[in-house]
Amino acid sequence: MNILLGGEHDNSTLLRATKWTSGKTTPMDMLVPPDYPDVAAKLRRLITPHPAKQWTDTLVLKNGGWDGLQPTYFHCVGQTYRKSSDLMVGPARGPDWRFVELDIPRDGMLTHPDLVADELARTNADQRAAHQSRLATL
Repeated sequence: MNILLGGEHDNSTLLRATKWTSGKTTPMDMLVPPDYPDVAAKLRRLITPHPAKQWTDTLVLKNGGWDGLQPTYFHCVGQTYRKSSDLMVGPARGPDWRFVELDIPRDGMLTHPDLVADELARTNADQRAAHQSRLATL
């Protein structure tokens, strides 16, 4: 689970990172470690291929989208089998980004849902506080 929240990013980086997998099946160990057999079984039932357009289509958000919010990247570094390439991180290590490393597998939202939910809630609270602070200075 590498999540990009907000900000601009270069789709060509993501395309280069995913191009090598086109036409191949992703090994389950790359998604979920073997010590989570229930999660792996659920994924086998539910997982479907995603078209490349998910990386190339432009997402248009109404009402300002993420304007004024700091882009955030959650990087799951607990992957032991075929670790994520730095190409997947893209611009997220930049100074304008909030970069959060979680020592959990790539699909941590399935293996560690409470931790991921806590991090998302913390990010939301931080973003709200920063937004309120900006409003107070206007």
